[in-house]
Parts: sequence; C-alpha cells; structure tokens
Amino acid sequence: MEQLFAQYPLVVILILANYLVVLLSIFHLIFRSHYTLTQRLNWMVLLWILPVFGPVTYWYFWQKGKKTGN
Repeated sequence: MEQLFAQYPLVVILILANYLVVLLSIFHLIFRSHYTLTQRLNWMVLLWILPVFGPVTYWYFWQKGKKTGN
C-alpha cells in the first residue's frame, strides 16, 4: 500500500474519499431516509455498483424528494 500511495497519492486519496462518501450515504440511507425497505436495498446496490455516480444520484434524489415532501 505504501508503494502504491507513493506512486499515485491522488488516486489513493480519491478512492478512499469515494468509499467514505459511499459509507456516509449508506448510513444516511439506513437511519435517516424515508424510503421503503425495497427502495433502500435498491439504493444500496446502486451506491456500491456505481462508484461515483451512485452517491451523487442518491443525494440528488433525496434532496429532490425532500423539497417535494415525498
């Protein structure tokens, strides 16, 4: 890991940051969202399969649903 970090520090930091955002999104999805169980499971799959677009899409739709009251 140290050798990889020494060669590509930005890539390692971006990967770690991505997984931190995914974990934060999953925590929010489980404990603070209004989605049903099926919707939550679908979001979890999306968050892990789509590394960058999953969390961005989740937070976008959560904010959109919050504004409309859904």
